[in-house]
Amino acid sequence: MSKKKAKVSQPTDVNASRNCTSCNRDVNIGLGGEANWKAHTESLEHRKNTSAVQNNRMLTSFFQPKSVSMQSVAVAGPAKAWQPVTGTGEAQIAKLSAAPASKQLPSCNDNVIDIEAQELANTSAPCGYGLQLIQDLRNLAKGLAPSIPVGASDELLSRFGGDPRQEVEEDQDPWEMVNQALDNALGYEKTPEDLARCMRRGSLGIDGLCNWLEISIRFLGIQGVLLEPRIEKVIKSLQIW
Repeated sequence: MSKKKAKVSQPTDVNASRNCTSCNRDVNIGLGGEANWKAHTESLEHRKNTSAVQNNRMLTSFFQPKSVSMQSVAVAGPAKAWQPVTGTGEAQIAKLSAAPASKQLPSCNDNVIDIEAQELANTSAPCGYGLQLIQDLRNLAKGLAPSIPVGASDELLSRFGGDPRQEVEEDQDPWEMVNQALDNALGYEKTPEDLARCMRRGSLGIDGLCNWLEISIRFLGIQGVLLEPRIEKVIKSLQIW
């Protein structure tokens, strides 16, 4: 005698919902039940939020807050500027702790980027994984063949020749701006072979892109796990050369 299969009960409430801890909200699953929940867990929103939560947990385990003794701080005139990073093919970034509040930030094409002391004090620890990705990209850019042209202002990567902090609109999520900029230039439909034809050297090329991404990580709080797919695509395109 054959056994009858047990029937799986389906939701009967069109307003049924399930709480998603990664997205911090209730997700309406309606009559679709598990199918609708699975669709949510595979959505871009859920994957981004899950990655951000995991990355934050990783950062918490690596970075511990350090107390600063005010007795060790000597106040004797304006602080000295850090020396900018130098070297062929590298973006040059310096942090000046005594920049006037009224001074407008120069573009990334300049040798020095001024950053106000208060801004530095309020900046949380940047994503270590993201900074390592940028360093990997910089190391690869150092060995680019001289046959790769220097970037020009009318080419693809010149879009990253400025300061991303000046591109974020009021009340805009910084990741929204960064994601859109990267998507337009390095979009999903473009292969490493496509990007290889657009690769350029210099501040309007790969060096400018590295600089733009590092500022996004350090001062806009962008997480490396979100940048990883685009950076890996750029690395593959450079390896073609």
